Amino acid sequence: MPAFCPHVFRSWRRAPCTSTLRSYRIERTPFFWVMLSCFLWSSSAIAYPSADSWESVNTLGMQAYQQGRYTDAKQWFLQALAELDPTQDPSPRRAMTLNNLAAVNEALGEYEKAELHYQQSLAIIEAIQGPMHPDLISGLNNLASLYQRQGRNERAEPLWRRSLTILERILGPDHPHVIPILRILAEGYRDQHRLADAEAFYTRALRIAETHLTPNHRQLATILLEYADFLRETNREDEALLLEKRARAMQAPATSPEP
Repeated sequence: MPAFCPHVFRSWRRAPCTSTLRSYRIERTPFFWVMLSCFLWSSSAIAYPSADSWESVNTLGMQAYQQGRYTDAKQWFLQALAELDPTQDPSPRRAMTLNNLAAVNEALGEYEKAELHYQQSLAIIEAIQGPMHPDLISGLNNLASLYQRQGRNERAEPLWRRSLTILERILGPDHPHVIPILRILAEGYRDQHRLADAEAFYTRALRIAETHLTPNHRQLATILLEYADFLRETNREDEALLLEKRARAMQAPATSPEP
């Protein structure tokens, strides 16, 4: 099933997300993930430590995380948290540090701690920015992904839906960059055997893709194949074959680059 990988934050300087999805069969479009990273700051460049102690320690934690040294990263992020003035809570830096620590907790299999720290980070962002701000999207997706990883789909679903609602508010309900979350929800409902709900999201994603993407777009082909797989699972073999044939024809020539 599709899910989101945790993001770690380095500074307030926003930048596109370079993370990968963990298990959901999702093809990402770069602009979509730029939109999802309204609360995601530069995670691809290694920065030199600055005179700011929190910034320096957080950078070291980020480097360790990117290198897969999760135990070291955990210690750096705990130190970064200790560098912050508790009298200034809630603060954006505290929210970032808690999110980073949660991502490391998740990587180490410390799921209860990861859940707590993701929740604390989200609470701070919401207190600062309000309940519908795009800065919440990455944190919502991180926590939803954690729940799905544990098979707690009933906890993940409202978070994905809230993330979708915020994204729709920014871009509109038929913008192609809502497609990945529609697919996530469709797969989640499918896994829960909520087949009518799953099909509704597959067909909505397909309609948006057919309307707004180029005819040979890779993501359109992927949606066709996912929906065909769903149709076959629900004993609609003829419909599935038609969609698969269409997708294979699209994949024969070079597919268009993602926007």
